[in-house]
Amino acid sequence: MTDPVETSEGQEAYSAVGHSMPQLDTAAKATGAAKFTADLKFPGMLFAKVLRSPHPHARILNMDISKAERLSGVKAIICHKNVPRVAYNSYYREPIDEERLPSDEYIFDEKVRYIGDKVAAVAATSLDMAEEALEQIQVEYEELPFVLDPLEALKPNAPRIHEVENNVVKEVEWDLGDIEKGFAEADYIFENSYRTQMQQHAPLEPHCNIAKLESNGKLHIISSTQGTFNVRVLLGKILDMPLNKIRVTRPYIGGGFGGKNDLFDEILCALLAMKTKKAVRLVNTREEEFSSTRVRHSHIIDLKYGVKKDGTFLARQMKAILNTGGYAAAGGKVTLTTGHRWIMLYRTPNVRYEGKCVYCNTPVAAAMRGFGTPQQSFATESMIDEIAEKLGMDPVEIRLKNHRQLGDFDPISKITLGSVGIPECLTRGAESIEWTKKRKAKKTGGRYCRGVGVALGTHNTGVKPFVNELSSAFIKVNEDGSFSLLTGVIDLGQGSDTVLAQIAAEVLGVSVEDISVVDPGDTDSTPYDMGTHSSRQTYLGGMAVKMAAEEAKSQLLDEAAKRLEARREDLEMKDRQIYVKGSPSTGISLADVAVGLIHGDISLQVMGRGSFSPVTNAPPFEVHFAEVEVDTETGALKVIKFVAAHDLGKVINPLLSEGQVQGGVHMGIGYAFWEGIQIDPDTGQYLNLNLMDYKTTSPVDMPPVDVILVESHEPTGPYGAKGLGEPAMVPTAPAIANAIYDAIGIRFRQLPITRQRVLEAIQEQKGQP
Repeated sequence: MTDPVETSEGQEAYSAVGHSMPQLDTAAKATGAAKFTADLKFPGMLFAKVLRSPHPHARILNMDISKAERLSGVKAIICHKNVPRVAYNSYYREPIDEERLPSDEYIFDEKVRYIGDKVAAVAATSLDMAEEALEQIQVEYEELPFVLDPLEALKPNAPRIHEVENNVVKEVEWDLGDIEKGFAEADYIFENSYRTQMQQHAPLEPHCNIAKLESNGKLHIISSTQGTFNVRVLLGKILDMPLNKIRVTRPYIGGGFGGKNDLFDEILCALLAMKTKKAVRLVNTREEEFSSTRVRHSHIIDLKYGVKKDGTFLARQMKAILNTGGYAAAGGKVTLTTGHRWIMLYRTPNVRYEGKCVYCNTPVAAAMRGFGTPQQSFATESMIDEIAEKLGMDPVEIRLKNHRQLGDFDPISKITLGSVGIPECLTRGAESIEWTKKRKAKKTGGRYCRGVGVALGTHNTGVKPFVNELSSAFIKVNEDGSFSLLTGVIDLGQGSDTVLAQIAAEVLGVSVEDISVVDPGDTDSTPYDMGTHSSRQTYLGGMAVKMAAEEAKSQLLDEAAKRLEARREDLEMKDRQIYVKGSPSTGISLADVAVGLIHGDISLQVMGRGSFSPVTNAPPFEVHFAEVEVDTETGALKVIKFVAAHDLGKVINPLLSEGQVQGGVHMGIGYAFWEGIQIDPDTGQYLNLNLMDYKTTSPVDMPPVDVILVESHEPTGPYGAKGLGEPAMVPTAPAIANAIYDAIGIRFRQLPITRQRVLEAIQEQKGQP
């Protein structure tokens, strides 16, 4: 298959790695054979529904469930009165999170903190009966004052959502160098403020899970989760159950984007299943998906930059306030990553970051593609363009002048950068979009105005050193010389199963068809993995698979060397054969070696094991260019062309890599133009809880996207690879915002940049009412 994207040249040729191939599950999904959680049925299965708060902030004074309990078909009702009261954080990953993340959630509480918060849950013989039971539950609330804006929440007299001072969840402060000295020595000082919105993940598949008790008494959770091991450890903690009594699996998953990282209603289904001794299934409606799962943190960002006349950054300061909603979840970690990515991308001797994560009576914010990076990227890359204009510099030039270089030391994560492809991304991207020609083109001033913009971005591959993370894999050799790959890495639809199979096939010298990926993420049968997040699957999961494959290969070569009476180092393993290098006819089949080991005198099952814990987070880098057209009569915006240049170390599968970048651009365009949870400031009610009122990017909105994949070779990654999934979104919105400014000379410092905002700004520019 011809690769659909352009990659860097001069890389070593491989047989499986670096080649395009469709995802392994393409046929199953295309034919409908793939089963998602909501497709699964079990004998006597019950249906669950959740009663959710209609108020943004209230105390439950009394609850009467007796009428609901008397309904025919209602088998169980749970609420704060009859479940364990154990505090937890739904984003919990490892023991150190006990200190890092506030345990401010309960299965149910006597207080609700946002519209959509859990109040009670019902299991019944039909969905209609479960919904009728919810209507029969009588709840007496004491409505409390609520706060929706983080700036208001910080005031001393603001309603207290949790028992913390000024509603502050987490504060992060970093000082590097001497910030005041840097500003004093600067030739120019620039200051501006920026705002971003709450964005919903909007996966095709809503959250869904099933809980059932196996015949041996084991609790089995089937969930559309991004982290089966994380769900298991939290369930064990809350239910006080040993982990070997809990099994978590996942079938096919219809997207996640970070929104399925937390523990959600798995705990409700577990309790209902334990109470009824029946399988219980709970599927969110689209409205519940918007109000009761997770959103992206909205940010308020104040920037101050001190710059020399030649464009060199001397001092940078950011003050960020994040709205984490009704519960902390991952808010503290997002506050940290917002500052870290901002500090890491550009060389600056004097830096200060102040981040505050704040409770509000809004939907809970947590992980979403980019984990705090898109928000600061919009602010930072907009600011840099403003600086470049004032200094008379080209926006590409000022970024080339200040970006991090190969071998630079990241002062926050304490790592040395081992791969940096920023210059190639900038130069090749600028060439593709015809940057110089279009920037110099005279603006016509007619109805339709066009402009081009650029933005640089970064993210991380994994979360080292902030978390001691791990990915593991087993590879089993079958009697016919094929292989079974067991990994805890979860494929959400991005194609990680395929990529990991390609890495295994490359090591073992076989085709991808010879690798079978077995039940990824099954906590009973696969080795531990921390979950699908942080753009870590190819890097961490890939290294674990590579190590496991190398160990299996080593065992096979040892046996073949004995059988062939040859030195191991003289042997080659390829096309299911092991032979003396340069003499393919002098060899033995993998099947013969495997059978000989299993059924011979040794009786050995060849099993390769790999566990990988990184020493770095191998930052990927990306540069996005946008060409935008603005209709100055209506305010309508259209992206004409988009160029996305990505340094991902090594391209394992060009086809899937292009898909990741296309998807990130798609999500980023929505973030720039349309998406955002709208809340009535007077009532706290949500105004757009469906995909009719909440607009996402449609196929007709997508421009042609030129994907450029730059191979910088990350020395710590599998075949030089590093992350791609989240970086694909990061600089999209600022590239578009900068292009809009180039087109009409109006700077937008708040997302989304809607048609209404554009039209109002144009009318104000013209002096029209």
